[in-house]
Amino acid sequence: MKYLLIVGDGMADYPVSELGNKTPLQAANKPNMDMIAAKGRSGLLRTVPDGLTPGSGTAILSVLGYDPTRYYSGRGPFEAAARNIRLDRNDVAYRCNIITEKDGILIDYSADHITSSEAEELIDALEREMEKPDDVEFFAGLSYRHFLILRNYMHKEIVECTFPHDAIGVEISKILPRANSEEAKSAAELLSRLILDSKKVLENHPVNVARRRSGKRPGNMIWPWGGGRTPSLPTFKEKYGVDAAVISAVDLV
Repeated sequence: MKYLLIVGDGMADYPVSELGNKTPLQAANKPNMDMIAAKGRSGLLRTVPDGLTPGSGTAILSVLGYDPTRYYSGRGPFEAAARNIRLDRNDVAYRCNIITEKDGILIDYSADHITSSEAEELIDALEREMEKPDDVEFFAGLSYRHFLILRNYMHKEIVECTFPHDAIGVEISKILPRANSEEAKSAAELLSRLILDSKKVLENHPVNVARRRSGKRPGNMIWPWGGGRTPSLPTFKEKYGVDAAVISAVDLV
């Protein structure tokens, strides 16, 4: 028997006044989904265990049958693995958004969904021009989604960073990374410095000059989040004895 899982991650969205306070999904013409709903069975599935922050990483692991309390180590290492970025045991990978900052406020977590080609130029500029330790590396991903790798990270605590999509309109100074232990304080300070110093490299980069001229928001700052070490988990075949394949728009899956 073959199985097909269709995961509408984030599809629910919010009601829109222009659509009569319906969500885009409610207002959309979706005959195939309507057919599945009419002929199938409906139910509720709890995908995020108590104590874990709701998000695509934890939820999709659950949907695929992996206990996120055991296997989830952060969004960064999963996405880095999808991009074939080498991670050693003591390396920590962060998702690194290119964001828009204005007057000290986080304006846009995606920099107007900056294109991959534009973002790659910005990430290359950070890697070349930013003053940073040799153990810090930037890697380009897709659109606003990139990577910040801390090599040879020997602290037990991995500094947690605010999710940028949950902090729109918030002052940057209030959400900079902070350590929960004295040993990780230096790592939190490093991440904060990288965030603030990134603006010096990106603010007047030719890519952003061109974006402003065309009425688009600049990608003038980075925001690392979702950090973690390389997870150790069995393949789907090892776990369930069946072959599997995934089609996904993003690197997380």
